[in-house]
Amino acid sequence: MQVPIIKELIKKVLRAHHGKIIAHLSTNQHNKNGVDRGERLELCCRVPETEDQAKLRFQVELEFVQCLGNPNYLNFLAQRGYFKDSTFINYLKYLLYWKEPEYAKYLKYPMCLYFLDLLQYEHFRRELVNAQCSKFIDDQQILLWQHYTRRRSRLLTTPSGKRKYGPKYQ
Repeated sequence: MQVPIIKELIKKVLRAHHGKIIAHLSTNQHNKNGVDRGERLELCCRVPETEDQAKLRFQVELEFVQCLGNPNYLNFLAQRGYFKDSTFINYLKYLLYWKEPEYAKYLKYPMCLYFLDLLQYEHFRRELVNAQCSKFIDDQQILLWQHYTRRRSRLLTTPSGKRKYGPKYQ
């Protein structure tokens, strides 16, 4: 990889992630000490984050992770070649920390974690380019939600039609 390309990539990542490089910018070349240049580059470019920047990064990453629960958005990303970019793939790996309970509790759409797992596989990323594939996933997701909602409402009501749990409306 040429130096100007690396500099542009660094600028892009810094702008996108508020001063914290999270993707491994590996060139697969080693310097005379045997240290990967990409790794060295990543370590020297970390900029301390202010509290406001950390909050903003948290909000942006939360929103992005939840967007991954939308198959149409995944199709959009796939058609524009994001899933072929190794930096973006590394960013998806970085986002796996959202599976930890201390972060997952903030997610409104937990289905996004399932898609985040699937995005770690190249075959799934390749298939998302096909609009029919994303439409099928979208349909299955809606069917799951409908089934879950009906099942939950049945569990919450008694045979007499009164609610077992929660506020009483009758």
